[in-house]
Parts: sequence; structure tokens; C-alpha cells
Amino acid sequence: MRWLILFIGVLVSGVLCAQSTDLFDRNERSHLGHGWSWKLGGHLLDAAPSSSPSQWLTSNPNGNLDTLHVGTWSHAGAGSVLVGIGHWWTVKEPILWDRWSIELGGVRHAANSEFIGRVAGNSPGAPMVADTLMDRGESVFTLQTALQVHRAIEIMPDFFLDAHIGIGWNREFGLETSRVGADSLFLPLPDPSDWRLAFEGGLGLGVRTQSGRFLRLLVNTDLVQLEPTALQGGGAWDWMEGSYRPWQFSISWDLLKKRPAASCVGAPDGQPGRDLFGPKMRKKMRWSRGN
Repeated sequence: MRWLILFIGVLVSGVLCAQSTDLFDRNERSHLGHGWSWKLGGHLLDAAPSSSPSQWLTSNPNGNLDTLHVGTWSHAGAGSVLVGIGHWWTVKEPILWDRWSIELGGVRHAANSEFIGRVAGNSPGAPMVADTLMDRGESVFTLQTALQVHRAIEIMPDFFLDAHIGIGWNREFGLETSRVGADSLFLPLPDPSDWRLAFEGGLGLGVRTQSGRFLRLLVNTDLVQLEPTALQGGGAWDWMEGSYRPWQFSISWDLLKKRPAASCVGAPDGQPGRDLFGPKMRKKMRWSRGN
């Protein structure tokens, strides 16, 4: 929620502050109003929280409570390389946003949760014994897509703060989970979702390296998890025993497509070719040459 408030503040500041109309060549003098983006960076699943207590109590035939396990889970998400490509368009008369984009990317998700504590013995009334349990989940490949709107606020010529917000969707391929340990003494868990839909946003710093060429350093995360939702809420989602929030740190190269050079050869675009002289003028020209 704090990220959402910060983004709204950036948008309002952008409306109040004077913005250069030439930063993204909105009049399309030398470039068209769209181009490609190439992104490279890192992706991290951040455990939220990093540890959590766990206990399972059941009633025995005598009506007394038995403890099947008691201890603490520790959670850790893994990082991976992020590679992405996108297409973006400029808005000629921006109000809240000055660009919008569609992006396609790839990462790899993996996370571990480990239980350390005590579990019930092999027979009724037996003392509890120290034990561990390990949960692991990972995908072979995670496909990411996003539809975003952007706002740039110039801080000096060619340098600008950049904010974006939008909808992101993930699809896990080759998702596998495993549990090693006394799993019968723990509550069964549903399989993790192999897709996710989230309201996401990010901030960054951009620079125009030359006409129609931009470089942005970006930080991106989920603001609100739409599906599946996590017990912790917010932008995290549940995976096995843990809840995780995704973070992305990337460099984006944004390239506006250059306008083709004007040509004086041939008929104008969208217009049929026309003769310079009509039939009457050509007849007069032949008569004058004959004399």
C-alpha cells in the first residue's frame, strides 16, 4: 500500500511540474511514437516473514490433547536471472501517464522452508523427539507478462525519475514440490498455484543517452496479490509453508523507432500518381514543337 501511495504522489507531482515535451519526441519529428524495450536484471523471492511458529494439537480417544509437532519454520526464497522484451508507446498529451507498455519476460522461481522442532514419538505416550522437515518447490521456467502505464518526471535535462504501475500475470512451467520428513505429523498442504495475477508497480531512474535512446534502472514488486492471495496479504503469495514477495532489479534499454527518411521519388503515400500536364497542355506543347 505504501508503494501505491508513493506512486500516486509521483503522478500528482508530474502533473504539477512542467515537463519537457521533447523528452520522448511526442511530436514525432525524428522518431515514431513507439519502440522496443530490452530488459536484463535479477529476480528474488523474498520470504515474508522469514520464520513462523508451527504447532498441531489433536484430541485423543480420552479427550486429552496430544501435540503432534511444535517448532519453527524458516523460509528462504531463491534468486534468478531476469530477461525481458517489451513494446512501448508514447502519449502525445499526457495527464496521469506519458507512456504505456506491454512486456514479456522470463525468470525461475524456487523456495525452501525448513522445520526445526520436536515431533510426537512412534507410540502413544512416547516422549517427543527432535526432528526436521524440509519443503521445497521450484519451477523449470516462469513466464511473466505485464501491461503497465508509466510516468517520467524530469529532474534535470535528460535525467528523470520514472514510475510505473500495472497488471502482471505469471505462469509456472515444470513446477515441482517435495516434502522430506515426518509429513504425517503435519497438516497437509494444497499444491502451490502454477499461476499468479497481481497489481504491481515500481520506481527507477532514467537518462536519455541520445535522441530516441533511453536507459532506466528499475525496482519492481507486487503491490496487491489478486490471485492467489496469501495468508499474509499484500503483494505476497503462499508457496508450501511460506509466503513470498517477488522483487525485480533491472536495467531497461528503451529505443524509439526512427522515422523513415522522406523520399521525393514516386507518388505521395496514400495518394495516386498524377500527370503534371493535362491532355490540353500536352497538345499545345506538341503543336509548339512542330512549329
